[in-house]
Amino acid sequence: MIVICLVWFINEWFLTSWKRHIAIINIASMTVTKDSEETTLKFKLQNKRKVILEFRTLENQLEPFIAELQKKNTQIPITYEGI
Repeated sequence: MIVICLVWFINEWFLTSWKRHIAIINIASMTVTKDSEETTLKFKLQNKRKVILEFRTLENQLEPFIAELQKKNTQIPITYEGI
């Protein structure tokens, strides 16, 4: 019984909540913070987990990334800070 509970706990906690794969439908909100050299994109997921991605500002990859996310899920609210 203890072994079954331990396997279930490891599967639910570590494998599903610590993996790097993010489903687009699970994104609750996004916050964009720009600096002179890098731009930080913070995702808040529906399970209250936070994921941080960093982009280099000079490579201009953030706008196409956000545009693709908006195509897949149009209801993601975006907050801009430090612009």
